[in-house]
Amino acid sequence: MIRTILKKKRRQFKGVIHCFQGDIKLANQYMEFGFYLGIGGLVTYTDRCSVLRKAMTDIPIERIVLETDCPYLTPEPLEGYNTPKNLPLIAETIAELKDLDAGKVKAENVKNAQTLFGLW
Repeated sequence: MIRTILKKKRRQFKGVIHCFQGDIKLANQYMEFGFYLGIGGLVTYTDRCSVLRKAMTDIPIERIVLETDCPYLTPEPLEGYNTPKNLPLIAETIAELKDLDAGKVKAENVKNAQTLFGLW
């Protein structure tokens, strides 16, 4: 349904695909229309989220926004309620998957959020 709507409109959107869990093909479709991809704690699960982890290698860091989906989807191996203090674990996992420095992932996330939300 969303693909049909997007194809008909043929315009750029501004927003985040919350809790993205898809493959690179789906990621490319969303990014083509201007969306950022919200990546949360699921990316830390090596067994259950292999499709997302594989897609991370090809998703440009400039299109990623870190998210916690509080209070759910706590990064592995944590238990209980998720909080923003867990964002560094998500950034470190993305850095590992993309062979980047975690500081670069964090800095790009700030830049992406500023661009997306029109901050500063």
